[in-house]
Amino acid sequence: MENKSWFQQPEMIVGLSALLVSLVAVGVALYSAYIDRAYARASVWPRLEVGRSFNSDVYAYLVTNNGTGPAVVKWAELTLKGKPQIHWDQYMASIAGDKKPDADTIHYSQSHISTSVLPATKQIKVMSSDKPELIALLHKASSETELKLCYCSIYDECWTTSWKQPQPLAVDECITPQQAFSQ
Repeated sequence: MENKSWFQQPEMIVGLSALLVSLVAVGVALYSAYIDRAYARASVWPRLEVGRSFNSDVYAYLVTNNGTGPAVVKWAELTLKGKPQIHWDQYMASIAGDKKPDADTIHYSQSHISTSVLPATKQIKVMSSDKPELIALLHKASSETELKLCYCSIYDECWTTSWKQPQPLAVDECITPQQAFSQ
């Protein structure tokens, strides 16, 4: 009877083959889990876009979620000439300046955007006005105005965006600025 090496014995070949098949199966399972997680994250990916809409009849700031999942807005920041504005009333007074318009001229509607959830494919008018005097003031101040948002997905992946920064910028987390917009 011939003495075979340990790796040439039939039992060892079967055992090593089973080990190799098991390792390949674990590798395939890990890769499949990675792909499934990436797909799940992509299926609920939010993408907020901040914009303006204006004509002679109405001026509005809009926020649209063009992503596939809900956007959890953590904070909003409204600035005029780089200076944070706490509320729309402060902003309106700042753009009016010395003109001191009456209450009827500074008439606008607003919707809450800070700390809200915006579902996929939905849009919200953050502020709008149909008063011609205010439309002119808003249009004049638009180049010096920035509405910035920080939002996260349900997987706590976070981004900032504004109408001056159309591509969302990934951030580690949404840390609320000291002068956050409270509306």
